[in-house]
Amino acid sequence: MKVDPDRAREFTRMLYEVHQYLGNELATLLDLTNVRRLMDVGGGSGVVTMALLQKYPDLTAQSLI
Repeated sequence: MKVDPDRAREFTRMLYEVHQYLGNELATLLDLTNVRRLMDVGGGSGVVTMALLQKYPDLTAQSLI
């Protein structure tokens, strides 16, 4: 991906678009009302974590990959 930054950008955008529906669905289904911290372990594109952070503004996340 270092060799072709444009292709890396396209790939990242594709991952975001493919997983966006899943992220939004999980954010709808999960009740994280009293949760303040989230650990994203190997979360791929991070779309699910981003959807959860949007729904729960007091939530913080740390990514471990």
